[in-house]
Amino acid sequence: MMRTPGKGEDETMGKVNTKRLVLVAMLGAISAVLMLFEFVIPFVPPFIKFDFSELAIIIAGFVLGPIDGLLVIFIKLVLKLILKGTTTAGVGEVMNFCVSAFYMLPSVLIYRRHKSKKWAAISMGIGTVVVSVMAVLTNYFIMFPVYAWAFHMPMEAIVEIGTQVNPKIDSLFTMMVWAVLPFNLLKYSVISLTTFLVYKRLAGFLRNTILK
Repeated sequence: MMRTPGKGEDETMGKVNTKRLVLVAMLGAISAVLMLFEFVIPFVPPFIKFDFSELAIIIAGFVLGPIDGLLVIFIKLVLKLILKGTTTAGVGEVMNFCVSAFYMLPSVLIYRRHKSKKWAAISMGIGTVVVSVMAVLTNYFIMFPVYAWAFHMPMEAIVEIGTQVNPKIDSLFTMMVWAVLPFNLLKYSVISLTTFLVYKRLAGFLRNTILK
């Protein structure tokens, strides 16, 4: 026979859910702030920028789960739009959501099945490969064409921006090979390494303070 939770249990569950929401909101805000401190990498076009916002996202996923990780991505982008607006008619924000999810979801789903230091490294390594491949596919077939259409720009004009910083870029395909792919491999390798170094202490702090 199923037991109905008592009043005390309901209150405890309510407190846990409230603390969880507070942590999600806090990590979303941290991720948004980190996104504001973006910078350009020399070998890629200036519209592809590096930031550390995924650090808060992957930590949210590891500590709380994949759904909470997705909520942190959503909060990050809403706050970014409020604080900074958009220069891409929303195309960049949609792509950012997708790319963040492509990295966070496989990493978190693997790690939460095998919780160990070894598997944390493996999971983020797999996440880095997945996001790098998916970023190429979604940019090549969807995002770059949509961006060109939204701003009435010929694809050649976008490619030319890449050519100015990297002479090897002379087409949309070579943009993917010499800019998008290496950029994402570099970015998410750095994010993964940083997470690997700080996660244990940070996760313990979050569990012992906010979630306690």
